[in-house]
Amino acid sequence: MLWSALWCRLIQNWWSRHKIKRGIQDASIPQWENDWNLQPMNIHGLMDEYLEMVLQFGFTTIFVAAFPLAPLLALLNNIIEIRLDAYKFVTQWRRPLPARATDIGIWLGILEGIGILAVITNAFVIAITSDYIPRFVYEYKYGPCANHVEQNE
Repeated sequence: MLWSALWCRLIQNWWSRHKIKRGIQDASIPQWENDWNLQPMNIHGLMDEYLEMVLQFGFTTIFVAAFPLAPLLALLNNIIEIRLDAYKFVTQWRRPLPARATDIGIWLGILEGIGILAVITNAFVIAITSDYIPRFVYEYKYGPCANHVEQNE
């Protein structure tokens, strides 16, 4: 669904540029007039961009113990994503109206929650998939020191 919206926006921008080139052959059009023909930014602004990064952060940190290659792949994805977003903001969308913000808002709380969940999840994955728990149980339940009581003399 996201890709269809992107393709639709690309086709709309191409068509509006094509109409302008057909109608006006004058090269003295100011840049702001060319920028006015771009698509306006959607209602939510950068919410989609934040959501994409938070989802990637969540999947990368929560499942890093199961798939250790995930952070490297996320880095490569972000390098490509920077270029694609730069292209999108320069050639496809109008400039958004600036608004003052003190921080990233609710996203900080969401990222902190994902971080806590990631630590707990990775601890359980490592504890269950390793032999730490069986060795621990054996050592204190059935091992040589199971019935040994220390006596201070």
